[in-house]
Amino acid sequence: MIIKQDKDTIINYLTDASNIKGEADCVYIPETQDELIALVANLYNQNIKISLSAGGTGMAGGRVPNGGVVISVENLNRIIRFDKENGIVTVESGLVLKDLQDYLETENYFYPPNPTENNSMIAGNIANNSSGSRTFKYGATREYVKKLKIVLADGSLLEIKRGEIYASNSEINLFTNNDYRINIPIDDIYKPNAKNASGYYVSKDMDAIDLFIGNEGTLGIIIEADLAVIPSPEKLIGAVTFFESESEMLNFVDYMRDISLNSFNHDYSSFGFRLIEYFDYNALELLKPEYSQIPSSAKYAI
Repeated sequence: MIIKQDKDTIINYLTDASNIKGEADCVYIPETQDELIALVANLYNQNIKISLSAGGTGMAGGRVPNGGVVISVENLNRIIRFDKENGIVTVESGLVLKDLQDYLETENYFYPPNPTENNSMIAGNIANNSSGSRTFKYGATREYVKKLKIVLADGSLLEIKRGEIYASNSEINLFTNNDYRINIPIDDIYKPNAKNASGYYVSKDMDAIDLFIGNEGTLGIIIEADLAVIPSPEKLIGAVTFFESESEMLNFVDYMRDISLNSFNHDYSSFGFRLIEYFDYNALELLKPEYSQIPSSAKYAI
């Protein structure tokens, strides 16, 4: 266990990419899962407030502490095993995303979610259900999390595998490693057909694992995860298409969604649009002096 208490050495743990600054008495950096579990139980018994720290790349102040202590998962960074036959990689939560992708590349596989920051950690990606540029084809982190090992506030351990525990009668029933039963009431909340990553994921017949994906670390500390991975694509094609009207551009986006339908059904081998980026009129006007290939009549681009 590494313990940092000097103000100059813990300053980087008191903020994130949001530049919001907090305060804490010290930073604990467990080097094994057992160390983390024992630490959490000890802090719980002393009623000491805990903030969790992963890569610190978040833009919303999620890891910024407000007193108490910080626990960093940075040294829980192992790739435990790769089940290539079933496309499952088991990793500790402090593994940096780029390190995971670099490893998988040697196996000709890749992990589809692509958050903006490659130096983020798997714990943070799961805690906020990271999406990113490839979401159009592959979806967000949630779809690739198959199993979680979670340390609860009192130090007890919870293991949840996708497809094994579902909400029933508006309630989720979970059992910890010490056979303690947890009953979680679930409301069926209306979810609009729009991108929305805020708040807990809840649904009357939900898979229990989804409650811990996107909860920003408020329900427990993720220490290990089974992630689904897929073979690397054989070919990638990049293209830019220009439009003279907004309606033409939006119709084209609808068209892309229609012909990418197989991708949403997890037929990743089929042709489909992996990611899209939108350029508005002002962006194109800024680029036109430098790129003569942009048609003078273009007002939008995909």
